[in-house]
Amino acid sequence: MEGGNWHGVRRRLAFAGRRLVLVFVCLVLAPIGGIWVGAQLPNPPGNGPGVWQIVFGLGVPAGVALVAVAAMQVRRLEAALWVIAALLGTLGLLLLIAYLVAQVD
Repeated sequence: MEGGNWHGVRRRLAFAGRRLVLVFVCLVLAPIGGIWVGAQLPNPPGNGPGVWQIVFGLGVPAGVALVAVAAMQVRRLEAALWVIAALLGTLGLLLLIAYLVAQVD
């Protein structure tokens, strides 16, 4: 690799590093944060979650994902896909928790 090719390799590694950070933030930190914030709010009487539990449970992962994609400077389409991935990760984690709680009972 001569001098001109190193720049392309560094750029690819930088893009790969950015996406690796986005994977961790959007698929690990954001869903856990959303579930944690939603769980901190009080349950209303009756069955099911409260409105604010849903708003904060979905708003926190979306907000964390938006901050992460803004910090990593990715394109709009990719940013939208990362936000959707964070929300789907939150849904998956919530379903896993519900399944595990149902198995305990």
